[in-house]
Amino acid sequence: MGQYWTRKGDQEDLDEKTVCPWADAVAGGNRPRILPHYRVVCAVVEHEGRILCMQKPVTRYAYTSLHWEFPGGKVEEGESNEEALRRELLEEMDYEVEVGDFIGETSHTYPDFSITLAAYWCTAKTTQFTMKEHAAYKWCTPGEMRELEWCAADAPLLDMIQEGMA
Repeated sequence: MGQYWTRKGDQEDLDEKTVCPWADAVAGGNRPRILPHYRVVCAVVEHEGRILCMQKPVTRYAYTSLHWEFPGGKVEEGESNEEALRRELLEEMDYEVEVGDFIGETSHTYPDFSITLAAYWCTAKTTQFTMKEHAAYKWCTPGEMRELEWCAADAPLLDMIQEGMA
């Protein structure tokens, strides 16, 4: 097991923590930079042949700012994907959904973190929700979705969704 220095100056096990961005300098340049990894879930909510697409607000990462994504969020410790998806949509949108079939999974490494994204078909009783964390939303056909600038982790889902709607 490798060692690295934390911000407090203590050594920690490499497999338990994420290396801080300046760990190489502290460790004399011989320590790897490990990116945080997140398990993330997203809802593909379909209504009358259109899919709910959400635009992220301006974020600290230019590569996700104002890009489009499917609603969802991080899976917390001890939580199933389905539980996380229902919780995230309630927290971020006051939106109750029924989680359906698994669509597929993608993985992507951004410059500052990596994610594994699991997508599920979801249904809702209404198209009404409250935008608490997003800049905008659109109900799009599969063709219209391709015109949007997607977050890199979400983009591969477009083919899976189109195939699932065929």
